[in-house]
Amino acid sequence: MGREEYTGARVFPFERGGLVPSWLSRISWGSVVAGTAAAISIEFVILTTGILVTFSVATVTSFEALIGTSALIGLWILFGALLSFLFGGYIAAALAHARYSGDGVWHGLAVWSLAVAIAVMLSVFLVSLAVILGGIATAVTVGVLDRAIQVSPEQFQAAAGTVVTISGFLLLILVLSLLASLLGGWAGSGKLSRQEAIALEEEQHRGRPAA
Repeated sequence: MGREEYTGARVFPFERGGLVPSWLSRISWGSVVAGTAAAISIEFVILTTGILVTFSVATVTSFEALIGTSALIGLWILFGALLSFLFGGYIAAALAHARYSGDGVWHGLAVWSLAVAIAVMLSVFLVSLAVILGGIATAVTVGVLDRAIQVSPEQFQAAAGTVVTISGFLLLILVLSLLASLLGGWAGSGKLSRQEAIALEEEQHRGRPAA
């Protein structure tokens, strides 16, 4: 039996599934890993489907058309993030048998945090690889052409504006996906606060016949 918590009315055992015993943590990290894996898988499927459908339907014949297509893919990414984290938080809380709504929300937060950490580490790796390959390509190009590539101030300004736009969109995805993961964790729990659980247990205890 797991560690017990004194609530003032009765003693409720923490019931937890997963790999981590209840005396160590209120969060089932096995359930969190499962929810995170489900969220990443769902997001990948939705994003792949969005890219396939968008480029199958859209006709890209100009730079403006490419910008519009990129915007549609961005909407697919946003939709996938909301749906995947909603299910990821729900799966984590449900697998953990989270009785209290607060425990379900914590599981949703853990799923979102783990997924973001994985995404950040993967992004750092890809960016580092791109910088290395880009540096090699630039060195080869400069060595062949024997001249540096000139970039105008207008191009720098346009690139800065693109970075700002992408950063704002990324922040929007992070905030909305966090809310979706918290909502999913709450939906996967027993939806009871600790006070409601105590009151329910007291009511059931009063209704039992005396031994």
